[in-house]
Amino acid sequence: MRSTARANGLGSLDRGRLADTTKLVVSAFNLKNPVDPALLFNPIFLPPAADRKI
Repeated sequence: MRSTARANGLGSLDRGRLADTTKLVVSAFNLKNPVDPALLFNPIFLPPAADRKI
């Protein structure tokens, strides 16, 4: 299992995985107005990646 936190630091997010999960939720709940995955996560408040490495 790949650890995104180990690879990219705490608070990091795999945007492809978020998009896939969003598609699953839209499908499962038959949502009429799906949310753009880019609107679900904003890393602007995270410290630099080097400071988040574990």
